[in-house]
Amino acid sequence: MLDARLATQDHIDALTCALIAKLFALKPQCLTVPDDYTSQSEGWIFVPNDCLNDADKRTKFLLS
Repeated sequence: MLDARLATQDHIDALTCALIAKLFALKPQCLTVPDDYTSQSEGWIFVPNDCLNDADKRTKFLLS
């Protein structure tokens, strides 16, 4: 769903990236980091801790 103030999904994606970058810079403890099972050769997408279901965080994302 697009916010009426943002023209396209690309704008929403850019805003999301900017917000994650700000968290990374100012409050990195609020982001989930790769665990020991994550391959170093794979890319990683940082997400806020509260977006992952602790009981099943490897397979199920919960959007807040």
